[in-house]
Amino acid sequence: MKIPTYEAQTARPRQGSGQMLTARLSSSAMEAPGRAFAQGGQQLAAKGDQIAEFAYKKAIISADDEADKQAGLYEVKLAAAADNALATDNMVKAEKSFAAKAKSLASDHADKLTSTRAKSTFNNSVRKLLIKQNISFKRAANKKVVDQGKARTGNLIAKSVADASNTDLTETQRAIALFNAQGDLVAGMDVIGAEQTAKNE
Repeated sequence: MKIPTYEAQTARPRQGSGQMLTARLSSSAMEAPGRAFAQGGQQLAAKGDQIAEFAYKKAIISADDEADKQAGLYEVKLAAAADNALATDNMVKAEKSFAAKAKSLASDHADKLTSTRAKSTFNNSVRKLLIKQNISFKRAANKKVVDQGKARTGNLIAKSVADASNTDLTETQRAIALFNAQGDLVAGMDVIGAEQTAKNE
């Protein structure tokens, strides 16, 4: 039996046989894993930034909400303190009492807050509420002082007119009473104003 043999159609190259390979690695191929790792790190950092930003916003919203609740309670108590102070007759003492109570209430409510942001937001609200409430309080206090002045002036004038009309008194006493009524009207101008004083003449 004959064994088939095959002959190569091209000659076997003689170059490179037994020589060292001279292939080089591509630098871009070597950098690819590093770039992929860096990209992953950037994406992770971006997610971390988003999470941190959300946590920061959540902390701000929570602090502002906490401050707003305390400011609402403070506003109600401040209005009650103003009403209590206005219930007294001495408006000078009432103003001092109201100012002290407003400060005390603000301190009490600020102590209940848990963060610096909440305290800062609360203090800003307190300033606005105090301005508003102080204006309202002073208007009411001034009106009460004027009303008290009207009542006092009216009472003094009524007494002086009654004395001036009293025929049991001497003419001198009656003249003094009339003079006192005029003096009470002039003195009343400082408190109740010239227009109101003119109505009492």
